[in-house]
Amino acid sequence: MQLKEIGKDIYDLDAWLDEGLGAEGTPEREKNREKAWEEYNAQILLDA
Repeated sequence: MQLKEIGKDIYDLDAWLDEGLGAEGTPEREKNREKAWEEYNAQILLDA
């Protein structure tokens, strides 16, 4: 994945995320969002 540079040290992260995780609102993106949320909650429990 290549980041598209918009300006000096400014990059289009939305396009990068869409390429890697799927476009916003797609089942693939939602699956990745759920997985990230589960990982986040697991880390909170481990830290407690």
